[in-house]
Amino acid sequence: MDLLDDCIAEKAFKSLLESFGIEIPSQASPVHLEDLEKQENSVKSVLEIIQEQDKGHECSVFGPPHDLPIQRAVNIIVSSLPDSQLKKRSGLPSEATGEAHAISLLRKEAERSIALLGHRQNTLLPVAHLPPEILIQIFHDSLKDTWRDISALQRSLLLVCRDWTTLVEGTASLWAHIDLVRSNAGLRYLIASLERSENQLLDIDYHFQYSKGILPDILVQQICKHMDRWRRVRLTLKGTVEDLSLFSSTPPLQLETFKCVATIGTDDPLPFLNEQPLPMLQDIHLELYRIDWAAKASSFENLRNLDLIRIYPGPSTRQLLHILHQSPLLENLQINRVEFQSESSYQDTLPSTICLHKLNRLFIWTPPTFMSEILSRIQIPNCKSFRLSSRVPGEDWSTFASEALEPHLSVLQSLSRTAMDINLTWINGALIVMANRSIFAPSALTAIELKFGIGITRITEVLDWVALNMGLEAAQVPFKLALSSDQLEWTDAVSSTLSQLKGVTSLELLEPSNTQLRLVSWLAQSLSIPSDRGEKAAFPFPRLTAVRGLNSGIAGSVVNMIQTRNGLNPLPSPMSVELPIRLGTVQIRESASRKLDRGSRRLLEEAMCGGEVIVI
Repeated sequence: MDLLDDCIAEKAFKSLLESFGIEIPSQASPVHLEDLEKQENSVKSVLEIIQEQDKGHECSVFGPPHDLPIQRAVNIIVSSLPDSQLKKRSGLPSEATGEAHAISLLRKEAERSIALLGHRQNTLLPVAHLPPEILIQIFHDSLKDTWRDISALQRSLLLVCRDWTTLVEGTASLWAHIDLVRSNAGLRYLIASLERSENQLLDIDYHFQYSKGILPDILVQQICKHMDRWRRVRLTLKGTVEDLSLFSSTPPLQLETFKCVATIGTDDPLPFLNEQPLPMLQDIHLELYRIDWAAKASSFENLRNLDLIRIYPGPSTRQLLHILHQSPLLENLQINRVEFQSESSYQDTLPSTICLHKLNRLFIWTPPTFMSEILSRIQIPNCKSFRLSSRVPGEDWSTFASEALEPHLSVLQSLSRTAMDINLTWINGALIVMANRSIFAPSALTAIELKFGIGITRITEVLDWVALNMGLEAAQVPFKLALSSDQLEWTDAVSSTLSQLKGVTSLELLEPSNTQLRLVSWLAQSLSIPSDRGEKAAFPFPRLTAVRGLNSGIAGSVVNMIQTRNGLNPLPSPMSVELPIRLGTVQIRESASRKLDRGSRRLLEEAMCGGEVIVI
């Protein structure tokens, strides 16, 4: 509407409202929020009437009951506008054309009045009296650390009212976090955010799925144009040469966190990580990307977290040790399936032992040789989470246990002295050692867990090594034992090895098999000891309180085992046998062909003497 239309439409619409008994207060007059809400609803009702007439304006028919007020308002507009303003339309008489134009002006004036009334209501709300600084802080908190779509939240703030729109668009810090992972927004949102953020440092999350296959990635291209403003950047890229070409050689000196994940590997290193030191860098996470390991320009003195995952080729162990030596503040280190180089021209003088006093979490998954080279050179006195993983063929276990595990042993012994819960897992040829500091008993070793998965044929050798090197027969610390009974061949050697593990408190059988029957029978028999020692015979696993994964097909033998261990069955020489701790939990796994009947369950519950029977 031009100025003339505005004036005439305002006059006609005011007359229309008066016809319906509606009075709009002036901006200067005091008014209550409830009154404004009623007036807004009334104007909306008038707008609905106008819209109904607008749909039938071609016929110039104004039916009851509101034809007279509408017709008067239309006549005011038509009589006030010169003929030049009534845009002629072919097929319609000029009178009908003028009425259509008049109704259109009334509709727009009604919409404008509703918007003004809404704005006046907003100004009366308590939130409208908050200082802009407080509002901005509230907006920041709503956008911070959220799992929701940040672009959608920003859009919602923009649509609340005109004042909020102006405030949000003009606050650069509200646009400094750009999330293109949980968002459906694309290039337009990215460009707008980069412009509105002005000179703010940027936090960017991006996944290549939004590039729609365009090479080079136009979104990454826009992101890399602002590398000088990077602070925390997490990128998931395809890993193509075109992607690498988009990175500027200008180092992001304010960069604190950098995560770069590729879906395919690349031989080219990330350029900006090698140009000059990045003094603010604290977190590095690289997957299928690498840096120039031989470059000495990089500085890691403020590094807190280092994750290197599936990097081919990776550094040599000496280059990694050099990085660790440069990182006295390192708290978390993950070296996961990194292809270490056997030889390197990189030369540097390193101390014989690198002490990482602040390291809390260590995870290394590499071949045994490289793992040994790393563990033999580092000290981690305050480590709270310790995990090693290395794949070794079964036929090489004896050599591996006698040689390559020696560095592991020294680390484990050190961890034991600093109160760790140790978890050692041997699954399908993979040795995994895990440790977690106990928060309840910081001065003692509190738990050990052993797990042997499907496909293990050298369980006894592993158990022998654990029992010998960690002294489990004397340690008397509680630990969990999980066995794949499907692959366990029950022999005297197996029973002899298991009998050394006196600290077992929880036993889990991972697979149902015939071996379970022999194992359950063994648990029900007291172990003989030489008569000259003057000690009582004891049951296997005397501290056992939970057994899980038992086959429902051997329920009778399980009942007998529980009754015997709980002292309900007569013993041949009761005075010479020491009863174990009573079982507290038994878990039965039903098979499709053999369900646990009610009678067997009742016998189990009676034998448990109040303990828990779980059927899955």
